[in-house]
This record gives sequence, C-alpha cells and structure tokens, in this order.
Amino acid sequence: MKTYHINQDEEVRYLGNFSRHSVVVDGKKYKTSEHYFQAAKFFDTDPDWAKQVAKADWPSAAKKLGKDRKHKIKDNWDKKWALFHMKKVLIAKAQQHKIIYDQLMATGDAKIVERADWDAIWGDGPNRDGKNQLGKLWMEVREEFREGKYEVPK
Repeated sequence: MKTYHINQDEEVRYLGNFSRHSVVVDGKKYKTSEHYFQAAKFFDTDPDWAKQVAKADWPSAAKKLGKDRKHKIKDNWDKKWALFHMKKVLIAKAQQHKIIYDQLMATGDAKIVERADWDAIWGDGPNRDGKNQLGKLWMEVREEFREGKYEVPK
C-alpha cells in the first residue's frame, strides 16, 4: 500500500498545518490551520490570548504561543478538544481550497502520515511508532468527503 508523508512528499505538501492557506472557521479568518488550532486552545479560557495567537506572523510563532502555559487552555484539551478542533479545521481547509481537496482525494486509499521526528502524537515520531493523529484525521476526512458528508470545493 502506498504511503504519503506530509512534510516530505510533494503530492501532499499542502496537507501540513503550516501551509500558507488561510481558513475561515466559525466566521473568523485564520492565516493557516495551525493558527486556528493553536488559538482554539484559548477560545473559552483566555479569548484575548486566542486573538494574539491568531494574529501571529507565522504558523511557527502561533505554535510557540499556543504552547505558552502561562495562559490556561481549555479543560480536557488533550483528551477531548484537540482532535475535535483539528478535524474541524481540516474539513474547512479542504472545503475552502480546491488544491487541498484535490491533493487529499488524489491519495486514493493510501496511508497518510505526518512525518515528524519531533512529534509522536500528531506525527509518527522519531521511532516511526507515533500516533499519527494528523494523518489519521486526514484519512477520516477523505473518507467522509467520499461519503458525501461535506460540500466539495468548486
């Protein structure tokens, strides 16, 4: 079975959260899916900080601000809300950018892996035995698009 690696394979280069594709979620525009995801940690607990995270110049800056624990994150973030918000933003990204939708659907039934030595939760980690949550969510979203659950971009 073919495997596509986010952050390595050209065919899926835009599936990464740092790709320069803005996304509108709940009526608000974010520079990237990473900006939305990191800001979402603070929507309920520190809305002003969420706005600062969303305004970061770069996705890497948004990620750094999102890791700042001087600001309280949403309760049960890791156990409940992280996957919810990541899936929400991936769906929006694929619906709002035909090139992303096309890249996703062109993967067919292949496995999608977030190739990331530094992350064994969202990626496959340094030993390639990580959870690969980002890849799994993209495969779930791909299947749900096939099932007609979401509007396809034009």
